[in-house]
Amino acid sequence: MATAVHWSSNDTDQKKDNSIVVVAVSGRRSRRALRWASVNLIPHASRVILIHVIPPISIIPNFDGGDKTPMNEAGLDTLRLIKENRLVNVRKNLGLFRNLCQTRRDVEMEVLEGEDPAVEVLRYVAISGFKNLVLGASTFTWLTKTIKGMDVPNTVLKSIPESCNLFAVSRWKVICKLAGQKPFVTDPSSDIRKARLNIFTQKERNRTLDEQETNPSSLEMDSGKSSLSEWSQLNRLTSLDSVVSTDSNDAYGPAHSHRISDLGILMTGGQFHPNNLHQKWGEEPRFRSRSMDVIPSDLVEVSQDDINWELEKLRLELKVTSTKYNHACKELIVAKNKIETLSVQRSEEATKARIAMEREEELKKIAEEERSKNIEAMKEIKETKRLLALFSGDENCKLYSKDEIIAATDDFSDSKKIGSGGYGNVYGCILDDTPVAIKVLHDHDAEVSNGNDQFLREVEVLTKLKHPCMVTLVGVCPGTQSLVYEYMENGSLEDRLFCKDNTPPLSWSTRFDITYEVACGLAFLHGQDNPDPVVHCDMKPSNILLDRNNHSKISDVGISRFVSQMGAADTVMRGSMYYLDPEYHRTGRLRPESDIYALGMTMLQVLTARHPLRLLVEVENALSDGSFCEILDSSLPWWPLEEAEKLAHLALRCSNLKGSDRPDLISEVIPELEQIFNLPHYCNH
Repeated sequence: MATAVHWSSNDTDQKKDNSIVVVAVSGRRSRRALRWASVNLIPHASRVILIHVIPPISIIPNFDGGDKTPMNEAGLDTLRLIKENRLVNVRKNLGLFRNLCQTRRDVEMEVLEGEDPAVEVLRYVAISGFKNLVLGASTFTWLTKTIKGMDVPNTVLKSIPESCNLFAVSRWKVICKLAGQKPFVTDPSSDIRKARLNIFTQKERNRTLDEQETNPSSLEMDSGKSSLSEWSQLNRLTSLDSVVSTDSNDAYGPAHSHRISDLGILMTGGQFHPNNLHQKWGEEPRFRSRSMDVIPSDLVEVSQDDINWELEKLRLELKVTSTKYNHACKELIVAKNKIETLSVQRSEEATKARIAMEREEELKKIAEEERSKNIEAMKEIKETKRLLALFSGDENCKLYSKDEIIAATDDFSDSKKIGSGGYGNVYGCILDDTPVAIKVLHDHDAEVSNGNDQFLREVEVLTKLKHPCMVTLVGVCPGTQSLVYEYMENGSLEDRLFCKDNTPPLSWSTRFDITYEVACGLAFLHGQDNPDPVVHCDMKPSNILLDRNNHSKISDVGISRFVSQMGAADTVMRGSMYYLDPEYHRTGRLRPESDIYALGMTMLQVLTARHPLRLLVEVENALSDGSFCEILDSSLPWWPLEEAEKLAHLALRCSNLKGSDRPDLISEVIPELEQIFNLPHYCNH
């Protein structure tokens, strides 16, 4: 529903004033209409009102960036505030239109609210009863009107009240619909002649008037023809849509302005009739005669020419638009081809870059491999030199090639494997027509450095230490990290104690002999007749090997340490868990007493053939409660209990938790073993 925001108190009295001019303003066309009215109507008007239609508020925006609020959910205060702010902004914009009325300072402004501007303008005119309405009209031709449909001026022209005068001002003409006359509606389906008469231009009217002046005979006019019917006929032919140029000052001149002002005066009288306008115009000689019953033939020709001209103009515009479109399409194709070319080039460059990066990575790998090979070669050269220095005083130790080791082990075949440990595998082979055991150290990447150190240390220890109770080193192969030992037919003491492969158990005398031989070998390592004492670090039954006569020899000295080389405490424990010295485990310092602890645990296993876990406690309990005979290895039918008990007590002393409480190997352990076994003094041989 339309709402008039502002009404004057004397509107009721002034509704009867026919000289009031109402101008509907909105956009650019409104400025053109207002300028025309300020020249032709406003100077003679008693009151000037500018009206503007705004749409009703349906949604209230959220300026914080949130969702919009429907109007029915907003409060009354919020709606009132928004409407007041909106009205202030609209009036501010209307002030720009009021400034165009240079001859008047008392221009009023009305703001209407409604969905359809045309409907609201018509409602306002009907309610107010004002007689003069000025609108801005579009410059559409009949063809563009057909395409785009009716606009606001055409809708108002079609439905304007009979009592109101309408002036629709466009860019090229002014359509005047006077009160009491049937409004004209532009219809593209109507006859071309009628359409042309409905947009009768000032130029054509002037030409007709000139013909009237040059033909005096045609100016004679019967007074009876100057009647209302004649004026109605003229009105029918032209629909009283007097078409005038937008620029009124240039196209009409002062005379036309005077006629429009006289029209306003006639309307002010309240008794407007076409005869009045005819009489007013009839005062001038050019209007006193000339019957409009007949349409000049040249108007039809001009109309057809103008229509053809407009069609040609549209054809040219269409041609220009088509040319621009074709040009844009060509540019688009060129741009697309360029994009495709650039895309292909980019793809090729990316492929080249990828190939270059892959090549660079390959070269880096090759360089890294060559560097690694160089480092390995340097290490091999260094190790070979060190090995040659070690072999200089040992004629029995031989340096084997990698091919010889691979051939002897059938490329390290599992069929040749006779044992394995934490530091490598052992293969039984034939080298130089002699049975040998080849120990190949593990060569894992993370342990290469440790493997090399173990390999060199074992070679160094075995080349320096020659003893009947130490396994003999036959040769070495740096290329495969291999150590070639003499072959010990009966394997390790651990295998024999647990009767591996269903081998017969060792006799008690053989076990006593092995204990004595191991003690003598350790005594040699610890400094008896040895200028450079060594701590074995990993004494246990699996590192004690037996030959065909069950004579024992100590092996696996790879993690052994020279006493002269011992310094700070170890950060990594050396040895096996159940044979590890508790004092070494606590302090990280190796001493010869660490091997004595492992010897005590080995002697207990020799007597019991049991796993070392909790073996100390079990033996102590058996000795204390008199059940020692029950803990001895039951695979033997008979044991010398007195000698066995003495050996068990000695083993417990060697396995004492404190290293200072353990017996000395050379001065205590070996003499007691000799007494127990009633053996000759054997260690000096």
